[in-house]
Amino acid sequence: LDSEVNRVLRRSKKLNTNIAIENPKGLANLKTGKLQVWARSYFGNRLQIRAKEEGVWITFVNPSYTSITCSECGNVDKKSRVNQSKFICSSCKSEFHADINAARNIALKGQGRFVKSDKTFAISASLLNLGAGSASVSFCFPTTPEGET
Repeated sequence: LDSEVNRVLRRSKKLNTNIAIENPKGLANLKTGKLQVWARSYFGNRLQIRAKEEGVWITFVNPSYTSITCSECGNVDKKSRVNQSKFICSSCKSEFHADINAARNIALKGQGRFVKSDKTFAISASLLNLGAGSASVSFCFPTTPEGET
């Protein structure tokens, strides 16, 4: 997990972006396996400590409604969350992987909290792949940052 924290910080510094992440207290309350709960909470707390040391801006956001809100138009509708992995907006008909949509919403929520920059990326608990002793973080931006493809 520490190597993933370092990877997140390197990418943030390289792209000159801020980090938005689900509140670690919320991460610890997830009703998944005990190891995953511990790992996600540890990751969030460790990221906060290391970000402060590295001078990277980080904010923790409440993930409420991020899974049922369209990251494209802002429409909130439970029916848009088709299943665990599919999101189709009932208003604008945009289609996303549900975890990517939620992470974009976390980035958008976090974006409004920064004075330093309007560039933010999110790390969503659902994008933390913590299985079989490995950890991998997926990054999600509200829009594609300059220099990224």
